Amino acid sequence: MLRHIFGKKAELSSAGGPLHFRSNKAAFEMECKYTGTRVQVGTQHLALIVEPGDEAQERFYKVLIADEDGPFTAFAVILSDLGSPLSSGDMATWRAFEYSGVLAETLPGDARSGWIGILTSRVRPSYDPTNGWQRY
Repeated sequence: MLRHIFGKKAELSSAGGPLHFRSNKAAFEMECKYTGTRVQVGTQHLALIVEPGDEAQERFYKVLIADEDGPFTAFAVILSDLGSPLSSGDMATWRAFEYSGVLAETLPGDARSGWIGILTSRVRPSYDPTNGWQRY
């Protein structure tokens, strides 16, 4: 994910330890800038929670997804408990599940907004080059 930091696909070393960020927003911005992953079925991306579901739809979320072409808005569902409920500004990992052309047509702007994914884990603003984003 973060292999573009020092030029053309430079490898990161774990010798320096994890990268700690001051906030979820700062971590997300860095991931957007340096990610090397384009969304497709099964890829995993960093997600910033934009809007949690209401009481009737508590397992559905509007999220901002980090992608090599820049961030985009998508939707997500939680299939298992990730601890305490997610709130706006929280970070999680999002796995691309399915693309809906119908959904993309109903949302203005970016066609990538037709992606629906699954939130797989809540993460901290700390990235370990060996193990990835640190989970709660």
